[in-house]
Amino acid sequence: MARREPSIFGRLIALVSVALIVGVSVLITAAWYYALEAANQAYDRLLVGAAYQIAEAATIQDGILSVEPPTSAFELLALSERDRIFYKVVDPHGSTLTGYDDLQAGKADDLALNRPIVHDGVYKGEPVRVAVIARAFSDPLVQGRIEIVVAQTTEARAALARELTLRAAILVTIMSMLALGGNIYFTSKIAATDGLSFQQIAAIMTGSTQADYAAMMLKGGRSPDGNRSKSEWKNRG
Repeated sequence: MARREPSIFGRLIALVSVALIVGVSVLITAAWYYALEAANQAYDRLLVGAAYQIAEAATIQDGILSVEPPTSAFELLALSERDRIFYKVVDPHGSTLTGYDDLQAGKADDLALNRPIVHDGVYKGEPVRVAVIARAFSDPLVQGRIEIVVAQTTEARAALARELTLRAAILVTIMSMLALGGNIYFTSKIAATDGLSFQQIAAIMTGSTQADYAAMMLKGGRSPDGNRSKSEWKNRG
């Protein structure tokens, strides 16, 4: 028996659906990277701000360098209840003045004197975002720079990125469904310019005569029997 070819309507929907799925996948992937970058920028500002506040709290009294991190440095970071915050202040000789002694600055180098350095890292087995800045001292008794390292776990920023991506995905999906529906609508409009009714064009797209299509619709639509897969068409003439 001759194999029944897919109808024009079926092929049209398949091609449009594939194009939409590919487009949606690309857009959602791009939305995820954009959302993650936006979340990192927002939280990095808070991280660097906390590091600067700690740096400003460093004082020298009687030739002794000391640092008492202000609570305000961590207040905004603490709004992320699921995240943990770590910090360390290193004196000009490389000794830890306060904070977590095993917290590493990572990629920090001499550029930290001019601008903050922010990068990804791992601390205590958890992914963290690390900010490093430096402050120079020229006191007669204390020469050199101190290094401030502040790290925060990444749960809050990942949650923000997921939320932004979900919103974008919903919008993209709605637009894709509208595009698919619009494609069907304008296909019928194009057919109308040739003097064909919707019933006629629908019959052509489903691979049947107008009379058969009308009868099928009056009976409740096409039966799923024999139409679940292409393999079932082999048994049909």
